[in-house]
Amino acid sequence: MTFLNPVNLPVDWTKDEQVFVVDASGQRVQTETFYADGSGRSTWVRWNALDTEGQWTVQVAVNESGKRYDGHYALTPLQLPAVSFAGLGVAMRRYSGASSEVYLSSGTPASVARDLSGRLPALTYRLESWLLLTSAQIPNVYLFASSSHFRQAITAVGATDVSPFASGIYLPTGNFRGVYVTLGEFTSETVKILVHEQTHLLVDEAAPTADIPAWLNEGMATYLEINLSPEFGAGVAAVQDRFHREDMVKASLDAGTLIPLSSLVSQKDWNGQAYQGLVTRQYSQAYMAVRYLTEGFGDQSVGLILKELERKRSFTAAFSTVTGITLTQFERDWKNWLEQREDPAREQLRQYVAEVDYMLEDAESISDDRQTFLASAAASGPFAQRAPAQTHLVNRAAALTSWGNTLAYPVLYGEMHQELLAFLAVFQGWLQTELDASTKGDNTLVRQANAMIPEVSARKFSVRRQANSIMLVYQLQE
Repeated sequence: MTFLNPVNLPVDWTKDEQVFVVDASGQRVQTETFYADGSGRSTWVRWNALDTEGQWTVQVAVNESGKRYDGHYALTPLQLPAVSFAGLGVAMRRYSGASSEVYLSSGTPASVARDLSGRLPALTYRLESWLLLTSAQIPNVYLFASSSHFRQAITAVGATDVSPFASGIYLPTGNFRGVYVTLGEFTSETVKILVHEQTHLLVDEAAPTADIPAWLNEGMATYLEINLSPEFGAGVAAVQDRFHREDMVKASLDAGTLIPLSSLVSQKDWNGQAYQGLVTRQYSQAYMAVRYLTEGFGDQSVGLILKELERKRSFTAAFSTVTGITLTQFERDWKNWLEQREDPAREQLRQYVAEVDYMLEDAESISDDRQTFLASAAASGPFAQRAPAQTHLVNRAAALTSWGNTLAYPVLYGEMHQELLAFLAVFQGWLQTELDASTKGDNTLVRQANAMIPEVSARKFSVRRQANSIMLVYQLQE
């Protein structure tokens, strides 16, 4: 299946987890293969907030028949009451929701504005409860369909010291107070930026005089971005980010390139970092430091430190009051925690996926040996000559089935495990049917076995796809 946009060009495939589909080399793909389910149906979902309006085409090529079918659907913009708005250097529209206002640059779908508007009250409440802070009002949100629109707007409002890599900012005061977000191709990307910047806005508004070191400020925003955004539509993206950042920081620790927290204090220096790789490392380290802080000293430890800072205490004193240890001790303990840290659930998934890979490789090896046998002289002789080799194939498949039945699996992936067992059963049944055809000399059974091949391929494909999805979400690639 291939999607063609309104100008008849193929577009990158997306998954319902709001990620792009990539091949083994990491390149995005524009054509995906699907198999029918037990009822003869195949379904798919396309996610992309920036898909352009117009008539889209889905090309469906049926491999066995060589036929191609074109389906069409019209993508039309949601019509919402909105008014023009000036002052940000780019054309904007204002959508007034029940409790907030969302401003949209040209090219921003109104459906995204309505969606985010409905989430803002709940998001504000969740952030306040985490940070022990109270906001004066729900912030306005300014959405931009491109980075150029975003840059024009922040220039127009006089925002300074903005990182060249930033895709979102916040303004705590002024006529254009609110959160500025560059729209991503997936809702998850937009929501993550929104959570991050609204955290900054809330802290700056409620604790304007607090002298917060950059690692705590950015680490806290990134921590909440990862932990709260799944509640508001970020889904898989936040989980991926969590493990990606953890692996990056542990690799830096192993390589001896961890940046001292004392070098991540100045917000101006943080924003002025000119190298993308170091920017990513800064955010990842800050996130892991705050993660250790919250896991070791409580979810509200950051909020308690902010309250101490608002009492005009130094950060060193505020930190020690809340945690009972010095910053030096905290950083030493944090490194030890990083060095010894293992996520049991993730390691269980890693082991499970590795076992599934071995099973699929063994099944592929059995299939290859079957093909070699079919090309041999023994396969072209009488039925009785075929049985010994086919018995060996069936025994190997039975061993795989037994392995699958005894394999421990993660509770969250019980459905996938059942699909694995179903594949192994069908795979063994297929080979058994071929053996029965030989022992009984029955060509009808040969035809029956051949008819099972598409189902064997489809079930194997489904298991492989789900295993790859686990590896992607939990960042299990070596």
